[in-house]
Amino acid sequence: MSNSLSGPGSQKPYPFVVRAVFYICLAALGAGVIYLVVRLPSRSAGEAARSERLCESAELALASPYVPKLAGLASDSLLYEQVSHTEEIKGTIRRRDTVSDLLLRHGFSHELVHAVNQAARPVFDLRKIRAGQRYALASAGTTFCHFTYEIDPEHYLLVESRGGEFHSEIREYPFQIRADSLVGIIASSLFKTVLDLGEGPDLALELTEVFAWDIDFFLDIRKGDSFKIFFERKCLGDTTVCYGRVLAADFSVQGKSHKAVYFCDETGYDDYYTFEGGSLRKALLKAPLRYTRISSNFSYRRFHPVRHRYAPHLGIDYAAPTGTPVRATGDGTIAFAGRKGDNGNMIQIRHNETYKTYYLHLSRFAKGISKGKHVKQGDVIAYVGSTGCSTGPHLDYRIKKHGKFINPRKVDLPAADPVADAYRPQFETLRDHWAGRLARLGSEPTEEIALGGPSNPFSSCSPDR
Repeated sequence: MSNSLSGPGSQKPYPFVVRAVFYICLAALGAGVIYLVVRLPSRSAGEAARSERLCESAELALASPYVPKLAGLASDSLLYEQVSHTEEIKGTIRRRDTVSDLLLRHGFSHELVHAVNQAARPVFDLRKIRAGQRYALASAGTTFCHFTYEIDPEHYLLVESRGGEFHSEIREYPFQIRADSLVGIIASSLFKTVLDLGEGPDLALELTEVFAWDIDFFLDIRKGDSFKIFFERKCLGDTTVCYGRVLAADFSVQGKSHKAVYFCDETGYDDYYTFEGGSLRKALLKAPLRYTRISSNFSYRRFHPVRHRYAPHLGIDYAAPTGTPVRATGDGTIAFAGRKGDNGNMIQIRHNETYKTYYLHLSRFAKGISKGKHVKQGDVIAYVGSTGCSTGPHLDYRIKKHGKFINPRKVDLPAADPVADAYRPQFETLRDHWAGRLARLGSEPTEEIALGGPSNPFSSCSPDR
């Protein structure tokens, strides 16, 4: 016997119940979809607006006065203070790192990486970032706010997002520039003396640049020589970040006093002058590189270390490590750059109708150096090597005057133009000021002077380079 509850004419209740439940679930699902469609965009828009406001707060922080903390000033601090409600990632560029690697590593998309690179390109090539330089990266959630990169102690790159668009610029740190002084007596070298007095090597370099035409700082300096200088100190707070110009100097070398004063006329032309108003600049620098010693002097009869016979040596050999930069000693045009027999890699510069200079045994040429290129005094043109007939890394430097080689150490070169007559009164006022202070330096307490603009009596031009 069948136990079925349904008869031939009976209806099951279950299909009706299932259909009812199905329609109720479908209605609820539809309501949920409508809710999501209506509510989520407004929520996303709210989050985006909030992120945009946070980035704007970061932009305001960038525009307001601040004191960036650079490497060497405060351990791991750099570039920007933390902006409230934004995440600030700070670090140092790793070896072989790229900006793309950096941004991708912190979760940003390939599209944003491309946008940052494109935005920076008009002002700075991000392929040129260097290991060891500091950076900062700010974001609000997943929204990019800004990226900063320390180019050098005085400048940084800023790439920021404003209103959905990317902008970039190179900014200068807001330094306070002060005039300070230093007195020293040479014990072994200028660089060591400056370091022993508590200053950095860059100050010694600034001083050598001032007298580069008159003093060979590797050959002429003796123990007991002395110097007095006034110089610009660029500070963030109470910390020296770098040095500016040498303002005035008195350098005594082997009993001879060399004086210099910086002067900028009303046209903006600036130079270093003697106290008489003559320019310290000359047609050629005293030496084309920073070297360790002179390994061979100019001679018409020198015993050749390779050929083992006597022969003329019509230049000066400056011993220096391979790769030491070699500078053009004067303005001119490259007449030859290439390999030339025993001379190895060589550069010849034609300066004018009178002078030509030669640079021999180079390891390689600087980028862009080729025949016909115009170079300026002080430009790096090549690097020390030992190519050709050579026993070790050095630079053989030669000067030809009216077609005849002369001793580079004894050449008497004409100076650049003196102070123009129209600006002589202003120059003499400035010179007298610094002459008086130099004379008293060492016998009176040192005093820092905050420098201002052109009207400041201690600087005839704005302190900004």
